[in-house]
Amino acid sequence: MSTQTVRDEYRPRQRRWSAAELLGRLTLRDIEISREQLEELEPSFWNFLCSEDDSRHFYRRAHDGRGRYSDALFSFLEVWREDEANHAVGFKMIYQALYGQSSEAVDARLAARRADFSRIEEILGDEFTMCLVLAYDELATTHAYHRDFAFYDSLGPDELKTWIRLVTSDEALHLANLVRLIGQQHRHRIPEARRALERIVEVDLRGGDYGATFVLDHSGAGFNLSPEELSKLCAQAIVKKLERIHGGVPAA
Repeated sequence: MSTQTVRDEYRPRQRRWSAAELLGRLTLRDIEISREQLEELEPSFWNFLCSEDDSRHFYRRAHDGRGRYSDALFSFLEVWREDEANHAVGFKMIYQALYGQSSEAVDARLAARRADFSRIEEILGDEFTMCLVLAYDELATTHAYHRDFAFYDSLGPDELKTWIRLVTSDEALHLANLVRLIGQQHRHRIPEARRALERIVEVDLRGGDYGATFVLDHSGAGFNLSPEELSKLCAQAIVKKLERIHGGVPAA
């Protein structure tokens, strides 16, 4: 194998763990939560389960255009999809423990969801912008889950405290993998990042129905910042990370 091939090979990092093993014995009796909280938080728990499970739609959409994307992107997507599926399993187990629904009932509700990418098609035009959309989304989710640490700690079981920290760590690692992928595959386009992210933020804040696309679902329950604050924070942070890769050259 040539030196060039070794240098150019992209391998995303991953921490392997099992939500099913961690949460397998969780029951409502273990959780310190009032009936009022249960009712109030049901949309939040369902939203997070759906969002993680919707990764299958984004994964399928990327594979439908496989000829347009690099092997490096699919190396990332394989690891990413495995992690997101693990997160979905965990949120499903938590949801079942809290709300007493059978696995079959939850699966049927999830299977009935249909993806519609028309709202965001304009910002998924090529691999560079797809990586930016995913990086932006992973950072937003990292912030949301990190802000939920205290809530999960209040529920009692150590398994839930560990759970939310592992999920958050995965999301942060996805962001790091994407930044590295952009730096390796699209370094020459980093000066375009600021403008591209401004467009992504514009589409995100424009609103409209979330179409089960996994990305840009930031207005639901559980996000503690306003959409405007969250969007600007994430876009600015990603631009700074990419500028460091590009030698400090400001993105256009």
